[in-house]
Amino acid sequence: MYVDGVGYPASSAHRRPDEPHTVYRALLVRVDPDASVEAVEEFEGDLLKMPGYIPSIVAWRLSRVADSVGRTEWTHVWEQEFTDHDALMGQYLNHPVHWSIVDRWFDPECPEVIVRERVCHTFCSVDDIAIE
Repeated sequence: MYVDGVGYPASSAHRRPDEPHTVYRALLVRVDPDASVEAVEEFEGDLLKMPGYIPSIVAWRLSRVADSVGRTEWTHVWEQEFTDHDALMGQYLNHPVHWSIVDRWFDPECPEVIVRERVCHTFCSVDDIAIE
């Protein structure tokens, strides 16, 4: 057994006021260290565009990792809060923006791929705001 973890300077979260939120999700990724600065910035921009198309994302924050624990040197944390479990597993993961714009950064068959190795996708129920 092993543990994955990260330390990062958390910026302020973006939030849709007064929206219900019951699921917190975090994705840890490792961007290829040889990726160009421009590619990394475009990748980050594409992630941050997603809430504009997916209304069930009610809070979000993208951070660069300062310290990484585990087998992978994580580089980014993509945090979101969703209205409910179905929104995460359905609307978000199956959304055309996810598959047509964002997935190219993760898919080894796409020339734009910059996310390497594995990802760490975790989510849980929340009773209160998780992303401040």
